[in-house]
This record gives sequence, C-alpha cells and structure tokens, in this order.
Amino acid sequence: MDTLSNVRIAEKDSCCRLTPAAIPKAENKHAGVSVAYAPDPTKSWFVLRASYGRENLAADDMIGAGYYVYVPRHYQWKDVDGHPKRVLKNMIPNILFAYISAHDADILIRNADPAYPSPCPRLSPILS
Repeated sequence: MDTLSNVRIAEKDSCCRLTPAAIPKAENKHAGVSVAYAPDPTKSWFVLRASYGRENLAADDMIGAGYYVYVPRHYQWKDVDGHPKRVLKNMIPNILFAYISAHDADILIRNADPAYPSPCPRLSPILS
C-alpha cells in the first residue's frame, strides 16, 4: 500500500523509488481553466484613475454593478495614540483595475451613450 494516494512505485529499473502519478504536462493549452474563470474575448483589464482617493468607493460601486475590480492593497503598521495598529492601505493611490469591455469602460468614464445608460451613474465624475 502506498503512503499517499497520488504516489505509485516506479519500475525496478528506474533510479527513483517513488514517482508522482500526476500527468507531467497538459495536453490542451486550456487545461485547468474553469468555466467560471474562462477568459472572455470581449473583455480586457483596464487601468482606471479615481480622483481624490475615491478608488475604494469606485470599486465598491463597480462590484455592486457586477464588474470584476481589483484594488491592490497591503497591510501597514501605523502608530495611533502610541499604540501600533494594523491598517489596510492602497498600494497605488487613485488607481484601480477593472476587467470590462472597452464599451463598458467608455460608458463608465464618459457616460456618453444615451441608448446604454451607465449602471453606475455617479462614477463618471470619479473616474478618468
């Protein structure tokens, strides 16, 4: 009996005693991509600038509208009233990344197409 379920005993002429039972390379270039995270050919990542440090507000509105948004953040220790406090800070001020189509990016920034109203109308003054 093997010690692990993904390990099998190698042949006797092999130099190694145990080898993994995993396939060494993928046969298909799309192997490992689930349906939920499959790339959409109509969408791409856009870098958006939010004015006056309102990137968190813009990200919350866009997530509420159903878009994929990423704001790079990290924890930083800050001295508050003589005590260290762990604070979540944005790594790049005023910048957020959105996985949307070019048309949706144009709608969110300019709110220009009257036939297709913006799902987040208050974002157009924030984003540029």
